Order: sequence, then C-alpha cells, then structure tokens
Amino acid sequence: METVEQVKRTLLQMGMLLVFFIPFAIAFQMLPQEGLIAFMVIAILLSPIAVYCAVVNHRERINAKSAWILNTSYKQPRCNLIHVELETSTGKKVLWRQNPNEIDFSDTASDKVLSYLICE
Repeated sequence: METVEQVKRTLLQMGMLLVFFIPFAIAFQMLPQEGLIAFMVIAILLSPIAVYCAVVNHRERINAKSAWILNTSYKQPRCNLIHVELETSTGKKVLWRQNPNEIDFSDTASDKVLSYLICE
C-alpha cells in the first residue's frame, strides 16, 4: 500500500520525464544527421533525471522504518495472522501468515521468536 508521499513522488518523476520528452524527440530526429551531438544532448538531459531518481531512492531507503516488531515482552499479539521470524538451530527462519496461538512466544521455546509482523 502506497502512501500519499510515494504517490506524489512518483507523479513528480513522471512529470519530469514528460517535461524532458520534447528535447529528447528533437535529439532523436538529429540522430541520423549529427550522431555525436544528439548523443551528447541525450546524455546531458538524462543525467539530472538519473541523479534526481537516485537521490530520492536513497532518501527513501534511509527514512524507511521497519514494520517488524521486536519480541521483547514474550506476549502473543492480539490479531488473526502474523509473520514470524524465528531463531532456530540452523539459523533464522521466517514463517508467513501464522496464527499467533500456534507460536510459542515463551523464553524457553526451542525456536525463539525474534520479531513478528502483524498482517491481519
């Protein structure tokens, strides 16, 4: 599910691409006649868009917060279904769409619950 900010950002990126479409069309018309000039025009117009998209994606990854809840209380969440991250003898394991009543949240469990994500 996308947030309003993500939708606005996507629309802004699409708008920027549309604004720069006309110079690209002109550059592609010049391509058979002046290949090097057309290539340079395309590269100059494309680089700010690429840098902008890279910066936006980097900021989004930095500001993203995990919805997974660390298991610190050893209590079962009150919900219908959860995704569970367990620490097993072979390593970490994720169980998808599990009933919380079927998972052992106690400290003495053979597979300790590291975190969980409420999905329903």
